Amino acid sequence: MKDSKKKPGKSPKKDAGTAPRKARPDKKQTRKKSPRIPSMLGKLQDQIDQTLSEDEKGRALLRDLTSDIREYLEGFAKGQRQPKESFLQRLRDAIDYFAVTHPTLTFALSYAMTILSTAGI
Repeated sequence: MKDSKKKPGKSPKKDAGTAPRKARPDKKQTRKKSPRIPSMLGKLQDQIDQTLSEDEKGRALLRDLTSDIREYLEGFAKGQRQPKESFLQRLRDAIDYFAVTHPTLTFALSYAMTILSTAGI
């Protein structure tokens, strides 16, 4: 005959009535191609349009960013979600360059980098 003593601290397993655990989705599957990217880039473009740079390097960065945004949005509309590496690098360069002189623009540039990164871009 088996001993029917229970071990302290352990409760019997319940098989009946419990739903199977749902598997966690892969992080790559949960990332959405954010519809807010075009909106965010439009707002960034507005901020760039309002920014006046006092030197040629700053003006060149702003012109190049404007071109990059336009190209990316055209590609986005066609289903191409991956920007050119030059666009991402130019965003980083502009953040560094305008950090002291244009904090509002720098915030908008940083926000753009965050949104693109969150979207897996």
